Amino acid sequence: MAKKDKLIPINVNSREAMEAVVNKLVELKLKHKALEVEMAQKVSDTQQAYQASMMTLATEIERHEIG
Repeated sequence: MAKKDKLIPINVNSREAMEAVVNKLVELKLKHKALEVEMAQKVSDTQQAYQASMMTLATEIERHEIG
């Protein structure tokens, strides 16, 4: 039979342990929010670049149709 790993007992009621868990959750939440903001900015930048390229394309088409 395989030897099981022994877990180190932790007093889950200890204030320090609970604070550490809460602090980690807050840290992860902040990182998640930062990634959401970064992704939203990248989407916005991509949309603006797409719109600019469509405007350029439309201008080129008009110029060739007129000329």
